[in-house]
Parts: sequence; C-alpha cells; structure tokens
Amino acid sequence: MDERLRNLRKSMKKTVFTGLNFTENHKEQVKRKIASLNMKSEEEVIIAILHMLSQEKTGFELTQSIRARGIQNFEHHEGQLYMLLHHLEQKGYLQSQWKESDEKYYRVTNKGTRALALVDKKSSSSRSILKEIWEG
Repeated sequence: MDERLRNLRKSMKKTVFTGLNFTENHKEQVKRKIASLNMKSEEEVIIAILHMLSQEKTGFELTQSIRARGIQNFEHHEGQLYMLLHHLEQKGYLQSQWKESDEKYYRVTNKGTRALALVDKKSSSSRSILKEIWEG
C-alpha cells in the first residue's frame, strides 16, 4: 500500500499541476479572498475585545492578542482599534487607566461584563445589546 501511494504521488507531481498557470490578477484575487476569510464581523470583534479585556491590557498587548486570535480587521489600521476602544470606554463598557510606566491600560467594566454574559447566553436580547454597544 505504501509503495502504491508513493507511486501515485510521483505521477501526480508529473501530471496534475504541469499545465496550471496563474496570472498575477488571479494570485491577487486569491490573496484577497484568504484575507477576507480572516476578517470578522463588527459584533465578533467587539465580543472578542471585551473577552480579552477581562484581564487588564495595554493597547499593544491587546493588538498582539487580536493577532493571535487571527482577527485581521485592524491589520495596518491600528488607529481604528483605538477609536473602537475609546467608543467602548465612552459607552461605559471599558475603563482605562494610565499607569506609572506611562502606558494606558484597558479593562472591561461591570457593564461590559453584563453585556458579555447576555451575549454568551445567546439570549434574545443579545442582538440589541450589541446594537447598543456599537451604535450607542
């Protein structure tokens, strides 16, 4: 069996992809499609951020955590993340604090924790909670 699989692999290398050519345009389309698969909806991003900030983090630490989760919404646009953090802070879902190290730390508030609990339960009001957070 092992030998047959090796022979199949060898024959495929010689025949299957020999006539296949990709244009630069096609390569770019494939790259964009792959990137779009890693983009999350606004609701998914907000939920992920609130979950990550259950423990205090700096903006930089949060950015690293977001990348580690595969969320690419803020890739090359980190300013948008800080705008979102500011918005969530204004609505009372996050709080921030400057530490002696001149770094700003973010943490979810009780209001944010309650909103997360509602979303996590997948209650009927979870959509309205997300709408309130986003549109406020």
